[in-house]
Amino acid sequence: MRGFTLIELVLTVALVAIIGTAGTLSLLAVRNRQDVNIAARTVVATLRDAQSRAVTGEDALFWGARFVGPSKSITLFSGSSCASPDLKESRYLKSSLEFQDPSVCEKDVCFLKGSGFLSGGADVTITVGVVGNVNVYKTVTIYRNGRID
Repeated sequence: MRGFTLIELVLTVALVAIIGTAGTLSLLAVRNRQDVNIAARTVVATLRDAQSRAVTGEDALFWGARFVGPSKSITLFSGSSCASPDLKESRYLKSSLEFQDPSVCEKDVCFLKGSGFLSGGADVTITVGVVGNVNVYKTVTIYRNGRID
């Protein structure tokens, strides 16, 4: 007799299915981490753009960024004060991502003219993560002295 038995074929198909599923889940986890890292870099780039504009005194205004949890938006703003911002340009997170902080509200990060230090005097954090997965996230910290990590 030549060929394979039914049991051998079923076991082979089951093994291939298990390996394929494990590989797909692993690739999905890698993609989620990459998406979070890219979003965190976008947050940092927007903050540094606002800070740079504040330091150089562009338009002699305060500059900052607004993070809105529900709409997943990052908006660059300027204004004569941090309390009355003029919203400029917005970017949005991918649909698979969300702000875990702020999650249900908005958070403004405002830089002082000339120094680029934070207005308000307290460190601020922005956390980006995968929707429905609290284990995959990245936190960006903006320190009072203007350092962004």
